[in-house]
Order: sequence, then C-alpha cells, then structure tokens
Amino acid sequence: MYEIHDALYGNVVLSEEEANLLNTWEVQRLRRVKQLGFTYLVYPTAVHTT
Repeated sequence: MYEIHDALYGNVVLSEEEANLLNTWEVQRLRRVKQLGFTYLVYPTAVHTT
C-alpha cells in the first residue's frame, strides 16, 4: 500500500498496481504539462507549484 498526500483530498491510499501505473514513463511525463501553456515564457512568475 502506498499513501500520497493531496491538498484537496488529504491522504490517498493507492494499491501497488495503481502506484506502478503512476510510476510509468507515460504518466510521469505529464508533470511537465503547464496549465497556462507557454505563458510562463513571457511571465516567469506565472508558474505555480504546490
């Protein structure tokens, strides 16, 4: 069992299969997707992380 903390939902318990799915290259590359697109190139302060 794996547990991750989410700001909205609190602690979320994942099974081993779910954790393995999240650790795949295809899902991990989604980390680089920006909500504001290329706006961060013009406004560097527009990047928000938690």
